[in-house]
Amino acid sequence: MKLAAFFKQYFLSLFFAILSVAYCFQVYEVGKNYNRFDKVINEDAFGYYIILPAFFQYHDHNFEFIDTVLRKSEVYKSYVPPVINTAVNGNKVCKYYAGVAVLQTPFYLMNSILFENKKSETGFQKSNHFAILISAAFYLLLGIWGMIDLLKRLKVHPLLAASAVSLTLFGSNLLAYATYDIAYSHVYSFFALVFFIRAAYIFKHKLNFQSAVMCGLFFGLIVIIRPLNGIAILFIPIIFGIKPLTELFQKPSLKLTLISIFSACLVLSLQSLIWYWQTGLWYVYPYGNESLNLAHPQLFELVFGFNCGWAIYTPVPFIAMVLSLILFLIKKQFRQAIWMFVCSFSLLYLLSSWYYLHYGCTVGCRPITEFYGPLFIVFAYATNSFIQSKWSKIILLLFTSIGIKYNLIVHHQFFENIINWCEMDKERFQMVFMKTHEAYKYASSPFWDFSRYDQHRVFQTIAIQEQLSINSEKNIDQFQVKLPELDSKDSSLLFNLKIKGSMHDGINDSYLRILINDGGEYIELLNLLLRRKITLAQHEQAFIYQFHVSKSIKNPLLNISLESVNSKACTDLKIENIEIKRVKL
Repeated sequence: MKLAAFFKQYFLSLFFAILSVAYCFQVYEVGKNYNRFDKVINEDAFGYYIILPAFFQYHDHNFEFIDTVLRKSEVYKSYVPPVINTAVNGNKVCKYYAGVAVLQTPFYLMNSILFENKKSETGFQKSNHFAILISAAFYLLLGIWGMIDLLKRLKVHPLLAASAVSLTLFGSNLLAYATYDIAYSHVYSFFALVFFIRAAYIFKHKLNFQSAVMCGLFFGLIVIIRPLNGIAILFIPIIFGIKPLTELFQKPSLKLTLISIFSACLVLSLQSLIWYWQTGLWYVYPYGNESLNLAHPQLFELVFGFNCGWAIYTPVPFIAMVLSLILFLIKKQFRQAIWMFVCSFSLLYLLSSWYYLHYGCTVGCRPITEFYGPLFIVFAYATNSFIQSKWSKIILLLFTSIGIKYNLIVHHQFFENIINWCEMDKERFQMVFMKTHEAYKYASSPFWDFSRYDQHRVFQTIAIQEQLSINSEKNIDQFQVKLPELDSKDSSLLFNLKIKGSMHDGINDSYLRILINDGGEYIELLNLLLRRKITLAQHEQAFIYQFHVSKSIKNPLLNISLESVNSKACTDLKIENIEIKRVKL
């Protein structure tokens, strides 16, 4: 077999296998490094999942087991995510739609069969976390396979198809919701959206009963995972055009179209049945006071805002959307261009109209992640005719490589708390842009506010009077101080470190590294990026850096070093003294 023929036939299959291994490795690394294996069912994931134990294990439509069982367990005794609202008739209803639970059901039931232990099983054991993790990874990879299969059917160049799929997973914030918060709805929605578009394409070319049913089932699934995602139906005319869609409502296609609609209604009825089981009502608005405010969209902030803005933190999908629109215009495919604009604008308008724009503490713009499958399918479809020359392929590979690299750095910043998940602005973003050094950890987070302890008595003051200085020739300066025994007396120890300092260069990446040991045993390590406390000046500025330790220290040894991230900082510090208080945090 010739190399070109082999490449054409097996390249994408081999690519899928390699991508799957790379993804599974990423799941393992994130789970291990950030302790996520025991936190799969957390926050929103808890809300989507809770329907399963309520129905299959506790037979409890009022969710009373949350108080009688979960709040008495070690894991949930202090906090249970607020996932239950009250319906108009006073009955309890899960605020989350049931589509995710429907997809998780086979994995939940299999786990129940394999690990059933009626005496200790709460429905939230380690095996449950693992089963849900496996379910999310399964649907993610199935969605990736669906993308590759559809791109083959669309006769997209294999290199472009591989690039589009790689960027979907590793070039966007879908990666965070496929690894870190893996059991949120986004992976499941991604799968459903891809398979709906794939089913619609098959339905267009094979007007038969099976394709009609599958098309309807997947659209219904999209809606019962998250109703707003039903707007995905606007992606269809972008690829398929208008005429084939109008033909579906004419004989002989009309019968099959009605079968497809009926199939979608069957899936939608599952949600109504679950609501009826919970509340006795066939329809409920489960979100309570949370709603869309269509009169006051925040479109610019959603896309370009420095706090989770889509184009700021995940620019590759945004660029792909804009490029797709431009390429449709260049090719004079004006209908596709119009539908691309209508679909994109409608989606962003609706997402920006939600009462809480940032949808919780998120990695970039969270609610758009499930649409990356359809978006990159359209991108590959629009770009395909331009990927012919050697240079176009080189540009594509560069775009893919740079996009993935940027995305991986941003995700590292989020996971390491260099970027604040909940609260960013332009100044903070510029300060940590593309920074990965440990000195930037928590640099975009506000300092702890200890002002309420200002009047507390200081029980220990230690004079230090040490000078620290670094420049382009000397990148580190340090000293050690032996402290007396510190007894917290069932409180926490609050340290007030008094410092004078000045920075002498234009861009200063110097930081103070503070390490506390107890007879050689690690107690606490803190990094203070000095630009957060000192403005660039020639004269000395005095400030206090506060931190706490939550226990007594028998043989405390304080290690303080002044270091430079980039080996260019020129900084002088004087550590004057340290005051210690006992406080109840």
